[in-house]
Amino acid sequence: MMQKLNSSNDLKEQDLRIFDESEINKSAVYVPRWPLLIHIAAAIIQMGASAYYHLYGTISCHEMKFLRKYDYGGICIMICGSTTAPFYYGFMCDDSFFWGKVYMAQVYACCLFALYVTLWKSAETANLWVNAISYIIAGYSTVPGIYHLTYWSPPEQVHNMAMWPWLGGGILYAIGAIIYAAKIPESLL
Repeated sequence: MMQKLNSSNDLKEQDLRIFDESEINKSAVYVPRWPLLIHIAAAIIQMGASAYYHLYGTISCHEMKFLRKYDYGGICIMICGSTTAPFYYGFMCDDSFFWGKVYMAQVYACCLFALYVTLWKSAETANLWVNAISYIIAGYSTVPGIYHLTYWSPPEQVHNMAMWPWLGGGILYAIGAIIYAAKIPESLL
């Protein structure tokens, strides 16, 4: 039995010696880190903008309006940033690279539209329902790309892409937007 183990170990060592280090380095695929950095930067910007708004938004009416726009911009940046990494890495293969760009462009366009609606159209009237609906649409614009990654991508391209964490996060996001627009608990007082 020891001879079998030794011979199988020898085979593995021989198999490893087939490749020269230069050949291994040539076959290695570079995976860029910038999508992860965008995701991290978006989270920092969004949390910073929200904290700044809630901390200093009560100074004056003018400050509150400006900081509210800053907070809305942070939400838009977070939606864009949180989808950049999954769509870039999920559609990184040559066969599906085009689709990753299409879905990222879709999310970015919806977020820019939501930003336009909330900053210029309804910023003066502070229509919370219009703002909430525009950001729910921006958030749910990620659904086609996530659905594509989960159900249409070949298993050799995407390893165990689960839609349930995204779906759970989207449901919580929509509930938060509805609570915001309904002014709960302030409206109950």
